Amino acid sequence: MTRLTSRATHGAALLVLVGLACTDSTAPVRSDQLNPNLAVAGDDGDAIGVSEYLAAISRQAAAKGVAVARAELLLTSNAPVKTPRVVFANDRQLRLDSRWVPRDSRRLATDATLKYAVFSPLARATVGGLAESAFDASFATWNAVGCSNIAVRKVALPADRLPSFILTGLFPPADINDVGFIPGPFFDAVFGTSASQFTVAVTVTFTFIQVGPSGQPILDPNGNPIPTDVDGDGHADTAFKEVWFNDALGYSTTGTATAIDIESAALHEHGHSLELGHFGKVVGDPKTGKLHVSPRAVMNAVLVAPQRTPLGSDNAALCGVYSSWK
Repeated sequence: MTRLTSRATHGAALLVLVGLACTDSTAPVRSDQLNPNLAVAGDDGDAIGVSEYLAAISRQAAAKGVAVARAELLLTSNAPVKTPRVVFANDRQLRLDSRWVPRDSRRLATDATLKYAVFSPLARATVGGLAESAFDASFATWNAVGCSNIAVRKVALPADRLPSFILTGLFPPADINDVGFIPGPFFDAVFGTSASQFTVAVTVTFTFIQVGPSGQPILDPNGNPIPTDVDGDGHADTAFKEVWFNDALGYSTTGTATAIDIESAALHEHGHSLELGHFGKVVGDPKTGKLHVSPRAVMNAVLVAPQRTPLGSDNAALCGVYSSWK
């Protein structure tokens, strides 16, 4: 196997994958083909879309005992009001919330921690520079929340091991996988035309699904794989997460508002990796054309300004999930 060492090599390979996807019969939907109703779900007012690209990935994954549950997008403040902020692989799927299962042998977990990996060759924004230390800092911030018992620890990753099921068809090496900065056309291919203009980053959740004696997925009446719930907590069991950042945008590591702050974006995405959903109302200002959020939180679906510290709602959400985790 040829060892992959340069960002340019990886970027070219990703663009080839985009081209192949767009010539396939399961090519992704355009933005105008996303769920036209853009239903509002829950108190956070998330606009919802459906991606045929993710549906195709989910069908491939089902043969290996997992499925795409959802993709959660972080938007720029100049995104159109009804830009999807949560995207599903199938709009008929029962959308159970997912949770990590401590000590889950299917994840090769031997203790009550989660593991994350960073793909260093792509951990650099074309505009903004090196990001791996910002990724690490965001996990350290979540680990420091006092009322939570969760701990996320970094594992080493070879430079030629792209930790993405979506891009390789292989199970990634960690629970949470920072794939890195992906070319804008890939965001357009997966989430619809113009997605790369407004999407900062995305976290894609895979869940374990029920498999019958023959090794085939067990399907519900609508033909969707049924997620497992081995600990009986009423939530689907999370298998792994992929985190991508959109390299078509400009970033900064300074924490100022002159560009997208990498650590703030990473803190939001890694909140999703810990099963925190979007929080707060998103409202468009007709005078400025900008989106506003209320109340402020790391887990707002729109990044309006740098925010490197979890706020009250963020801490409460994390502790609500992990205060008794062991």
